[in-house]
Amino acid sequence: TQSTWGPDLETKHLCFFVFMPELPEVEATRQIVTGLCLNKPIKKVIAEDDELIFEGVSPRDFEKALTGRTITDIKRKGKHLWLELDTRPWAMMHFGMTGALIVDGARSIIYRESFKKGDSWPPRFHKLQIEFEDGTKLAYADPRRLGRIRLQQDPPHESPLAELGFDPLTDNISFEKFLESKWMKSKAAVKAVLLDQTFAAGVGNWIADEVLYQSRIHPAIPMVNLDEEKKKLIFEKLHEVVKTAVDAYAKDAKFPDDWIFSHRWDSGKKKEASLLGGHPVEYIKVGGRTSAIVPAVQQLSGTSATTTSKGETPSKGRKKKMKKEVEESKDGAQDTAQEKALAEKEKTKSKRGAARRSAAKSAEMEDEEEEEENTEKRKKKTQKKQPAKKETKKQTTSRSRKVKAETDEAEDEQEEEEKGTEGAQTGEATTGRKRKAAAAANKTTKKRGPSKTSAKKAKTEPNEPNDSKEKDVKMAEQAEEEQPDKHEEHEQQQGGEEREQKPQTRRRAPAKCR
Repeated sequence: TQSTWGPDLETKHLCFFVFMPELPEVEATRQIVTGLCLNKPIKKVIAEDDELIFEGVSPRDFEKALTGRTITDIKRKGKHLWLELDTRPWAMMHFGMTGALIVDGARSIIYRESFKKGDSWPPRFHKLQIEFEDGTKLAYADPRRLGRIRLQQDPPHESPLAELGFDPLTDNISFEKFLESKWMKSKAAVKAVLLDQTFAAGVGNWIADEVLYQSRIHPAIPMVNLDEEKKKLIFEKLHEVVKTAVDAYAKDAKFPDDWIFSHRWDSGKKKEASLLGGHPVEYIKVGGRTSAIVPAVQQLSGTSATTTSKGETPSKGRKKKMKKEVEESKDGAQDTAQEKALAEKEKTKSKRGAARRSAAKSAEMEDEEEEEENTEKRKKKTQKKQPAKKETKKQTTSRSRKVKAETDEAEDEQEEEEKGTEGAQTGEATTGRKRKAAAAANKTTKKRGPSKTSAKKAKTEPNEPNDSKEKDVKMAEQAEEEQPDKHEEHEQQQGGEEREQKPQTRRRAPAKCR
């Protein structure tokens, strides 16, 4: 099995963690795990309770999905690696900046040993342990917890793998297809383009710096400004650097001496790193990432001159000028990821704005249509109600007049009846009284006889009638007129408002004459 993953595999219990693993480190890990764990039934799975590492699946569900299964294949694209099992779903892993797959008894894949611990199992910062039926043990460890573990039905056709660009190791694309990429016309810095995973999957910071150094291209130059020759150089060096690192099993000790990678880690030391005739390695920020460059061979103008005209190291003035040019180029060397995010954000805003305007217009049109419908309904209701209202008003007026006429007629009849009754009663009462008064007067006269005065008068005026009885009758009538009958007063009290408003008229009985 050593031929599968290299002759230098150590059988010590050493646990080295991959520091910022890129395509070569992940590929070397795939080869080692394939040689030691392929086609072995899984006996036990222990997943730590870390919801940050396990994305889209709980640790308990992940344990159930893998226990009793068999790893049939291990594949990779870019910096992602997944375990194909005899049944779906499959386990997919991304190592972040410090993640690693470690097999007990085999040395981990590293290109720079960040730290290590002796003969112990499980390794420090482990998040997942898998034990196979034959006793082999596999662990996933990640000190900074930037990696991810997922369960997916078909990883190559699901996010994030479906969104990645070409793989420089496994995807054999032609240079013509390389030139057809939209990134060839990007105004972003060439290094920012290389770091974008939708352009080239698996390319990280150190690979991009190495490719640009080997191509003698300054990382801040916009991709669109490079001619076809420079782009072809990038295409070739990209495949060359990746293949060389994979063939060395990602061990930096086996990297070529003329790589900038072998000198970039000396930046913290007092003595300056040197390569290719003693030219210093300098560090600049491009696209938000630290970039190691050799200004003598990586000029911002894009030329590939390795020395000055005299073959000497550039002067301090030249260095200051180059630094100034680098600083001025920062504005045009925006991070492609940020540029893409901003573009997507603007696109989303535009879509949302259009959707809001469309929704507002639709709502306005619906309101207008609804208002028109309501107006039509109100008109129809008004037209239906108006004739009924007129007829009702006419009927009400006619009925009121009829009732009023009937009421007036009844009141007139009642008033006439009351007047007639009062007149009859008054006449009867007056006639009776007069008769009584006359009878009383006659009776008195007969008893007393005629007075002297009356006798004298009778003698003096023999022809004048005797008016004593008539006087008595008149006096009695006057008394009756001054004192109204009690029955008449009772009738006046019961008469009501109409009899009070209309004065009652009594017919006076005619004086009784002889």
